[in-house]
Amino acid sequence: MGQMAYELDLPSELESVHQVTEQLSYEEVPIAILDRQSISRLRYHRLQDPTESMDLQPFVQIYFMFSSLRAIMILGAQNSSLTVTKTVISSILIAASAYDSRTFLTKQPIALLRNKLKGNIPVEFASLNKLEEMHVFFNNLSGEIPSCFGNLSSIRAISLLANNFHGTMPDFLGNLGNLEVLELAQNNLSGVIPASIFNLSSLRNLELSINQLQGRLPSSMGFTLPRLEVFNLGANQLTGKLPASVLNLTNLQLFAVDTNWFSGEVPSFGSSKYLYWLGLEENYLGNGKLDDLLFMSSLQNCSALQLLQLDDNRFGGVIPRYFGNMSSLQYLTMSRNLIHGTIPVEISQLHSLQELSLWKNHLTGEIPDSIGKLEVLIELYLNENQLSGKIPSCLGNLTMLTKLNLGANNLHGSIPSSLGKIKSLLLLNLSRNHLSGDIPKEIWQLPEALFQLDLSSNHITGSLNNIIRLKNLVYLRLSNNNLSGEIPSSFKTLTSLKELYVNHNDLQGAISPFLSSLTSLEFVDLSHNKFVSKIPEFC
Repeated sequence: MGQMAYELDLPSELESVHQVTEQLSYEEVPIAILDRQSISRLRYHRLQDPTESMDLQPFVQIYFMFSSLRAIMILGAQNSSLTVTKTVISSILIAASAYDSRTFLTKQPIALLRNKLKGNIPVEFASLNKLEEMHVFFNNLSGEIPSCFGNLSSIRAISLLANNFHGTMPDFLGNLGNLEVLELAQNNLSGVIPASIFNLSSLRNLELSINQLQGRLPSSMGFTLPRLEVFNLGANQLTGKLPASVLNLTNLQLFAVDTNWFSGEVPSFGSSKYLYWLGLEENYLGNGKLDDLLFMSSLQNCSALQLLQLDDNRFGGVIPRYFGNMSSLQYLTMSRNLIHGTIPVEISQLHSLQELSLWKNHLTGEIPDSIGKLEVLIELYLNENQLSGKIPSCLGNLTMLTKLNLGANNLHGSIPSSLGKIKSLLLLNLSRNHLSGDIPKEIWQLPEALFQLDLSSNHITGSLNNIIRLKNLVYLRLSNNNLSGEIPSSFKTLTSLKELYVNHNDLQGAISPFLSSLTSLEFVDLSHNKFVSKIPEFC
C-alpha cells in the first residue's frame, strides 16, 4: 500500500470505529485498518465524480483482505459517471466500522449504489459465504446474473435493479432458501420467471419490473409465497390471469402488474388489509361487462389503500357507490376503459384524494357538486366522456388544483368565474364542449403560473384584451369560437408562448408585426378570421 499519508486514531478493540476522513485516497487507507481481521463493515462514500473510467475488479482485492467482512457499502451520487478501478477511491470518504461477531447481529450488506459501475460481477463474490445482503443498484453492470450467486447460502437480499444485466433469470435463485428480497428490476432480463422463485416461502419482496419477462403467474402463488409484501412485475410481457390465490396474501402491501398482457377478471384482495398500492393499469383486464368492477367491493377491507390504478384496460360496468368508503385513497385512476353511468355523489367521502382520473370512458350525467368537497385534490381529469350540464361553480373550492381537464364532453352554459379562485392552476382545458358567453375576467387574472389554456371548439364570445397577466402561457388554444376584436398588443408579453391557435373566430383588424418577435413560437394558426393585413413572415 506504500507510505501512509494519513492516519486514524483507532481504538485498540476496534469495536466501534466511527472516524471519518476527508479526501482520502486509495494509498491513504490506514494500514491499521487493513491489518485488523475483526473488520466486518467497510464503507466507501464517493464525494465527487472521478474523471477516469474504471471497472469493478480492483475493489474485490480490498474486500478479501478482511476475513470476517460481512458488509461493504460503496455509495455514489445519482447520475454520476463513476466506474470503478484502483484509482477511483481518490476523492472518496471512507468510514470503517468494526463489530464483534458476537454482537453484530444486524443485516450485513454489500451496497454499491448509484455509481454507474461497469463490467461483470466478479466470481470472487462466491467466497463471501457470510454475506446476507447485496445491494448493487443504479449502476451499469452487465452480463448475466453470475452463477456464483448460487453459493451465497446465507443471502437474504439481492438487489441488482437498474443495471444492464441480460439473459434469463437463473434457476438457482430458487434454491436460496433464506432469500427475503429479490430485486432485479430495470434490467434486460428475458424468458420466463423460474417456477422455483414462487416456492421461496421466505420471500417478502419480489421486484422484477421493467424487463422483458414472459409467461404466466402460477395459480398457487398466494399459498407458496405467504410472507409476500411487495410484488412488482410491471412493464414486462406477462400473460394469463391474475391468480385467485392472492386472497391468501395477508401481508401484501404493494401489488403492481401494470403494462403487461394480463386478461380476465381481477381477483379479490380483501384479505390484504395492509395493501396501499394496487397497480393494474395497461393490461387487458375486464370484459366490458357490468360485473367487471365487482372486485372493488373487496377493497373496502384494505383500509391502507392509497393508490388504485386501473387505467387502460377493458373494465365495463359503473363506478360503485361504495368506493366512497375507501377514505384512505389518494390516487384513483380509471381512465381509458369502458365504464359508463354517472359519477357517484359519494365521491365526496374521499377526503384524501389528490388525483382523480376518469377520462376517456362513457360517463354520463352531470358533474356532481359533491366533487367540490375534495379539498386536497391536485389533478382532475374528466375529459373525453359524455358528461352534460353546467360546470359546477363549486370547482372553485378546489384551491389546491393544478390541472383541470373537462374537455370533450357535452357541457354547456358559461365558464364559472369561480375557477379564478384556483390560484395554483397550471393547466385548464375546457375545449370541445358547448360553452358560451365571454371568458370571465377572473380567468385572465389567474396567476402567472398557468402555462396551458385550452378553450377551443366552444361558442365563446368576447375579446382578448385582458390576456396580459398570463405571461407564462406556453399553449394558448382558442380556435373554433366566436371571439371578436383585434389581437391586442399585450400579446407581446407572452414570451414563453410556443403554440397559438386562434383560427376560426371573428377576429379582425391588422395582424401586428410584434407577433414575429415571439421567438418561442413554434405553431401559429390565425386562419379563418377577418384580418386585413398580411401574416408576418415567421408564420
